[in-house]
Amino acid sequence: MEAYRNYQIINLKENSSFLILINSWERPEFYLEEIEKELSSCENNSDIYFDFLIKNGPRDRFYSANFDNGRFDLYSFKKINTLSTKILGLADNYFKSNFDLIQNSCLTRAQKFVLKRQFQSLA
Repeated sequence: MEAYRNYQIINLKENSSFLILINSWERPEFYLEEIEKELSSCENNSDIYFDFLIKNGPRDRFYSANFDNGRFDLYSFKKINTLSTKILGLADNYFKSNFDLIQNSCLTRAQKFVLKRQFQSLA
């Protein structure tokens, strides 16, 4: 089985917007500094989106955070209820291609089943 990092970063718009897909149920505080280092070259005030599907399940999935001067403002994390179709599609296709992350997660059997059906319907 392939080893996964705790996260995957997708650059959405040339250093001004990023999607961070969390691959672990662990709290992000354990690897947040590592993410900050990887994003250190991006522009200040970049739009950062997090997908916590593996950790939180489908109902508490997407968050945004402020990233400025190479650091996340921990108090800026907020839940996102609507997300662009493009970003949602990127996230869903990532988990479709890496469904073993879902299978090995602590999501319920019912959640895994629903996600599998949802991802199978993707083009």
